[in-house]
Amino acid sequence: MIFSQTVTQIGKTLSPSQKEEISSRSRKIIGIQYPIGKLPVNRGYFSKETGISLVKSMLKQALLTEKGERVMLPNFGCGLKKYLFEPIDEATFLEIKSNIITTITKYTPGVEILKLNLNSLDSYGLEGLQAIKIILTCKLRNVEDSLFEFGLDIV
Repeated sequence: MIFSQTVTQIGKTLSPSQKEEISSRSRKIIGIQYPIGKLPVNRGYFSKETGISLVKSMLKQALLTEKGERVMLPNFGCGLKKYLFEPIDEATFLEIKSNIITTITKYTPGVEILKLNLNSLDSYGLEGLQAIKIILTCKLRNVEDSLFEFGLDIV
């Protein structure tokens, strides 16, 4: 059996290199910017994001969402605010790290965690609240030069 190396698309024949270019452009992941809100320059409430900025939005959503907060995905999120009332010791930090790694690998599978730092902020803001600072060094799988750092305070 012989297979053709060209593709006909609405009366137009594409070469294998054109076909590869189209398929590589179609693999680009596009999402909605987080947080949702009215943006300047008449872009409305929803704006598209791609690349590292999209992944940072996805990480922020996953880490700030409490378990059970989303009705359609009841196990989505980390539930990190409950750790603010726990004693900040090595066992708590290990539990937080495990929770973060599990959530990221489950809900953002294209992200590879290279380094995870947790710091306790004994006083945060004027109220003197306890907080946890998370700093992630990550890279996108199968994408060259995609190393980025992501920081978040849990208050």
